[in-house]
Amino acid sequence: MYAPIRVSLFEEPEGVVQFVFDTPTSIFGSFGDKRLKEVAEALEEELDELCLFAGGWPSKWPLPALPWIGQRD
Repeated sequence: MYAPIRVSLFEEPEGVVQFVFDTPTSIFGSFGDKRLKEVAEALEEELDELCLFAGGWPSKWPLPALPWIGQRD
């Protein structure tokens, strides 16, 4: 299923920066499916964390490196 989620970055003249995005729970909530709601909530949490990381706040991002990345046989 395609998730049309827009993420926007706004900077005010005072230098205040704000991320704004369409919440997955509002997009997928109209379907009334519990499984979709759970996935949307997890996606929303990841978007929150990613925006915090991009803004320089402590978060769980970046994710730990996967063991097979960068390995050579």
